[in-house]
Amino acid sequence: MWRPVETINHTLFQCHPARQVWALSQIPTAMGIFPTESIFANLDHLFWRIPTDFDSSVFPWIIWYIWKARNEKIFENIDKDPLEVLRLAEKEAQLWQSAQIELHHETHGTVELVNRPRVGNTSLDSNYSGYRSFVDGSWKESDKFSGTGWFCTSSNGEPPTMGAANLRRSLSPLHTEFEALLWAMKCMIGADNQEVEFLTDCSDLVKMVSSPTEWPAFSVLRASKEEEMRSIIALVRQRECFVQAIRRTTCVPSSLAVNQTNFQASSFLTTLISSTKSPEETCIGLEEEEEEPSKCLSVIIEKLPKGVTVGSALQSWMGDGFPVHGGDVYHAINRLRKLGRNKRALELMEWIIRERPYRPGELEYSYLLEFTVKLHGVSQGEKLFTRVPQEFQNELLYNNLVIACLDQGVIRLALEYMKKMRELGYRTSHLVYNRLIIRNSAPGRRKLIAKDLALMKADKATPHVSTYHILMKLEANEHNIDGVLKAFDGMKKAGVEPNEVSYCILAMAHAVARLYTVAEAYTEEIEKSVTGDNWSTLDILMILYGRLGKEKELVRTWNVIRGFHHVRSKSYLLATEAFARVGNLDRAEELWLEMKNVRGLKETEQFNSLLSVYCKDGLIEKAIGVFREMMGDGFKPNSITYRHLALGCAKAKLMKEALKNIEMGSNLKTSKSIKSSTPWLETTLSIIECFAEKGDVENSEKLFEEVKNAKYNRYAFVYNALFKVYVKAKVYDPNLFKRMVLGGARPDAESYSLLKLVEQYKP
Repeated sequence: MWRPVETINHTLFQCHPARQVWALSQIPTAMGIFPTESIFANLDHLFWRIPTDFDSSVFPWIIWYIWKARNEKIFENIDKDPLEVLRLAEKEAQLWQSAQIELHHETHGTVELVNRPRVGNTSLDSNYSGYRSFVDGSWKESDKFSGTGWFCTSSNGEPPTMGAANLRRSLSPLHTEFEALLWAMKCMIGADNQEVEFLTDCSDLVKMVSSPTEWPAFSVLRASKEEEMRSIIALVRQRECFVQAIRRTTCVPSSLAVNQTNFQASSFLTTLISSTKSPEETCIGLEEEEEEPSKCLSVIIEKLPKGVTVGSALQSWMGDGFPVHGGDVYHAINRLRKLGRNKRALELMEWIIRERPYRPGELEYSYLLEFTVKLHGVSQGEKLFTRVPQEFQNELLYNNLVIACLDQGVIRLALEYMKKMRELGYRTSHLVYNRLIIRNSAPGRRKLIAKDLALMKADKATPHVSTYHILMKLEANEHNIDGVLKAFDGMKKAGVEPNEVSYCILAMAHAVARLYTVAEAYTEEIEKSVTGDNWSTLDILMILYGRLGKEKELVRTWNVIRGFHHVRSKSYLLATEAFARVGNLDRAEELWLEMKNVRGLKETEQFNSLLSVYCKDGLIEKAIGVFREMMGDGFKPNSITYRHLALGCAKAKLMKEALKNIEMGSNLKTSKSIKSSTPWLETTLSIIECFAEKGDVENSEKLFEEVKNAKYNRYAFVYNALFKVYVKAKVYDPNLFKRMVLGGARPDAESYSLLKLVEQYKP
């Protein structure tokens, strides 16, 4: 009988059905030698101890079908005949070998069958000059300590060196792998070893080192070791070191959270054949990887056509010799969530739980719960929760269930589950409170945010910087500078360290309020706190430098972005508008044309960006040329397009045409988020200022109503623009000052001066 709880070694080698399969196979078995109670001894026997007279190439398929038979017994209560399992494994092995022969024949025309040596007989590239450091980490949830180790060999005949150490148990196996790599680097530097090649069996480690921004869970670890890493990398950059994972064949550049290091991160097949590519060839490999998405599991799933299941794609992936790792699945899930493809994400997680290419953990079940609720509702999610193994009905799963309820708007049920978590002694995640705050950010529910914060404090939830970012952003969207600063002060009082995002929110809020001196001070704080090459932070820096008129800093920031392997169209558009703000129109036009050639024109927003540049300067003829090009390319103008054209016409003193464009834009559907966006409001205010020169009170008041609805009228300069309309029209309105105070704006010296001028026209 298959045991309900058993080790992997027992499943594959020691249980009665498995022993029968191995006994029936051509692979020799011997009492005390194979199979044994050690999984490492068993794998060592299969890889290296079988005499060459025996064909052992079928053993991976035997292992796989033993595992599948065990799953069928547990989940479907189906007993598989050991001989049937063996025959199926042998058949699959033959089919795979035939497929390789056919593929070789299609490519080369002739077939030459060669017995591939096993891993133990394959050596690394003997032409490599330098050192190879094999790095590994040992982690077990029940242990208090983690283990790290390295084994270094030299190409010049020096005796090998090695090191081993234990440390307090890290958060996860990947944390341990990361610390093992860092320690090995320090040891190599201490030994003054040049040209070191670090090899690891953890492909996720290479991905994490290569793309740190995609692994937010490791930001705390990287931050705590940032200075240590920088000092290590400062020396390593001179030594032509690179990190490799002994698994895949894809190549990705590594950054280790510093700018433009000389690390190269590569992955390899299980044959341990290492790469000898130069940095230039590595870059070419990156470009080829973009063209060959089949090497990335998440890209394969994203691009699946309708009707093709995720399961078939994963079977094909494994058929090509690639294993399905947890890191690949997590990356694919994050991508699918970002793209809003919840159905594909659920299909992927259902396959993982059903087929078990690796042992599912709490994260897999939490993903399954998340997407089940998104597609089938909270009731189905609750049913699924009860069917999850008891060991995974833990703090993480409860938090995910609460978040799913909040996302579906079932707030009362979410609060009930939070109460149950308190009874069970589980901590409520800050992400739950973040969702509650966002849920209560609607105009009629804003007062409930104070209750959410009080509940968070009562539950003794650990304050998190993201919670304060939400509070700051909510106030910034309301154009409430005092509220932004109050939330920021609350963050500091709670002992939460601000980061680059905190300063980005502060700098942008003050720049929009035209408090440029304060905005410049916070921009300097962004530069000090920035970590790595975060493209979103760099985009905001471009916007800020454009508003502050700092062309030199703008050029420097843009050069950093251009150094990225992939530059987004959005970054090109922001750079175009920023250079136009500092008065460099020629450079703005060059960047837009460069984007057109490199990224292509795919949406109306790209044309709107150049339209805004021309219309702000009153270059209506150039703007009309862009508009005609947009229409000729088959893109439809939207309300933003007509709002820009209205400003261009107003700047060119074509008031009738400006009003016509405003009317055409108003006939199109415009979302509330667009009408409350800063570019829309600033464009509208510029049109009001143009109407002020003509003394057009009626149309200015109509546009001012839009500004008021978005609470942009909290700034004194907005009311000052309206006052100028009345001054130019020589019209008296006794309620102007009252409107300004009730609107939340603080009158400045210009406000009082304009109001005195208006009083002169009192009848």
